[in-house]
Amino acid sequence: MLQPGEICDDGNVLSADGCSADCGTIQEGWHCPVPGTRCVPTCGDGLLVGSETCDDRNRISDDGCSDNCLIEPGCVCLTDRSCSCVLCVAGVAANGGACDGPRCGDGVISGGEECDDGGTGDIGGYPGCTSSCRYAAYCGDGIVNGSEECDLGPNNGATYGRMGCTVGCRPAPYCGDGILDLVHERCDLGGANSDSPGADCSSDCQRRSLI
Repeated sequence: MLQPGEICDDGNVLSADGCSADCGTIQEGWHCPVPGTRCVPTCGDGLLVGSETCDDRNRISDDGCSDNCLIEPGCVCLTDRSCSCVLCVAGVAANGGACDGPRCGDGVISGGEECDDGGTGDIGGYPGCTSSCRYAAYCGDGIVNGSEECDLGPNNGATYGRMGCTVGCRPAPYCGDGILDLVHERCDLGGANSDSPGADCSSDCQRRSLI
């Protein structure tokens, strides 16, 4: 869960996995699409990190390096960004490797995959995994969908305030919602809050009238 002051939170205190140990930095070559879950390599940026076996600066398959930054079956990469396909003979590529390997749909998150549900490709689900192993709609993508009531993307995580949105994509409590928040408020009567003499609760939810 993304806490106040954190830039990322992948559920551990390890470095070199995309999110620094203090949760204050998203490391170069990575992105963390869903707060509280693992960060994944940014396929297509030319940087070879994490479980990527190639990165040819694009997310196009059938060019030696797949759209999830894995060397494609029957191909070899002389550098991180220069891949060429070679002939497979009896299940073995010319570079000595197997002609099959990690791929989208095998149920294993690898390379630049954000998710891998084993090939069901629940494109319209929430949250779901597309047939190209990218996250479908989810809380934190900045688009209100599914059961969400709000979604401010990376700005989710507010604990209080009218314009805030929680990490669970629910509106943050605020003065005037008619629900007493014991952490921030002394009273809250919703639309009846007022600074008028004799009002039962002030407009800032910080005092009750003594009159």
